[in-house]
Amino acid sequence: MADYRQDQRKSLLPSASKKRVLLAALLSRVGEVVSTQSLITEIWADQPPRKARGALHVYMAQLRNQLVTDVLPEPRAQIVTEPPGYLLRLGGAEFDQHDFDILVKEARDNFDTGDLPTAFKAVSGALDLWRGPALAGLTDGEL
Repeated sequence: MADYRQDQRKSLLPSASKKRVLLAALLSRVGEVVSTQSLITEIWADQPPRKARGALHVYMAQLRNQLVTDVLPEPRAQIVTEPPGYLLRLGGAEFDQHDFDILVKEARDNFDTGDLPTAFKAVSGALDLWRGPALAGLTDGEL
């Protein structure tokens, strides 16, 4: 992780707000099933449209297509339908939060052993991952 290269990464953040909320909800529970009802509540709160399930399926299909298109040539991240909802599998795809956690752990370990220059480098690498507040503009939902 110490040789982390941020410039080689591409953001998969969708431009449409509902798809951003959906992706954030799945990313907040990577590797776990997020129920359809939880996702509907996350997107529309207590006022879902009559055809919320259908709209959710459309958004999910669009996100799946974006993952396949944007992660090429080797699509590894995928959204899987898994009762009672959906599951995001990273399959080797990179996720800044995981990299951040690894770098923070590396920094703590180096700090604990007294290697302050290496700890500083790891903390700096972790902080370099952030481009603004976490989940900026997407913090109203329950998840």
